[in-house]
Amino acid sequence: MIALLAGLAEAACPDPGLALDDAFAALSTLDFARVDTRIAEARAGFACGGPITRDALGRYWLAQGVAATLNGDPERAGAVLAAARRADPALRVDAWGDDVRAAWSAAGAPAGEGQLTTLRALPGRDVAWIDGTPQSLPGAAPAGWHVVQISRYGRAWWSGEVFVPPGDEVALDVAQPPASDMPKRWTGGVMVSLGWDASVGDALSADVAGKTYTQSATQVGIPLEIGYEWDSRSAWIRPAAVVAPLVTGPYLYAGEEEPVRFPLAFGAGVAGGAWIGDGGRVGVLGQLAFPGQIRLRALASWPVARALHIEGRLGVNAPAGQRVEPAFGAGVTWLP
Repeated sequence: MIALLAGLAEAACPDPGLALDDAFAALSTLDFARVDTRIAEARAGFACGGPITRDALGRYWLAQGVAATLNGDPERAGAVLAAARRADPALRVDAWGDDVRAAWSAAGAPAGEGQLTTLRALPGRDVAWIDGTPQSLPGAAPAGWHVVQISRYGRAWWSGEVFVPPGDEVALDVAQPPASDMPKRWTGGVMVSLGWDASVGDALSADVAGKTYTQSATQVGIPLEIGYEWDSRSAWIRPAAVVAPLVTGPYLYAGEEEPVRFPLAFGAGVAGGAWIGDGGRVGVLGQLAFPGQIRLRALASWPVARALHIEGRLGVNAPAGQRVEPAFGAGVTWLP
């Protein structure tokens, strides 16, 4: 289920990093049609994702520059390789032979700067990113090629490649999509998490139907959570339901007439917090679980692939009629 949902997210907005990885793989076999397709896919991702990173920007221009050099278009190659060097001078070009190395060494950005503006004024809540950096428009830009993104609430809704001639002004014709397709302040989607959770408390024993049963002091469960997360690219909140089969034996709890054994915990709760860094999250989680537990956790997660996070949790369980237990866990979480 997690892989399927991640695949659906992938289709919604292309991942420029994955597209560029495949573009460079295609360059190694001189499959220029595939290179063009993947570069177009990366370009589409710039128009619906976050600000372009320095790594993606450099590789985006480098892939075009290598392809242009190998295709015998030195004018185009020099211009885009200059943009790649401006974005990331440490890029390596050794894999593509002497012609590419020579073009890379010779590439130089035009001297001076020009002006960027838009044909129509942008709404006050929209922000322009020039090569991943917020910038007011009209505004100055170094001469040469740039990636311009127009964003709202931290998510691009338009992107374009722009060549800025020295001493000249370029007016961008930014076409706004329908209101239904514009980024929203709060967006949401299904969240799924699978992991493990452990707590350390008191060992218990009870007689059930003439037989003695025990509950281990260390309880380890495999929690599956399904919920819905809303986020604003700065804060997030998600209610979720959880079911956690135990792998260390059943819970024991007081029934109406005699102790009851139960092989899993289930319940519901709410988590919320803030974004940190490049897609990481921190927050707190509270759950009410059966049988008879309040669960409190501090949590932190970090992306390891598109929409997939590794999440760690640390906190306590408060079982009914027992002492508070330290608890901790980790898992893989798919987030929208």
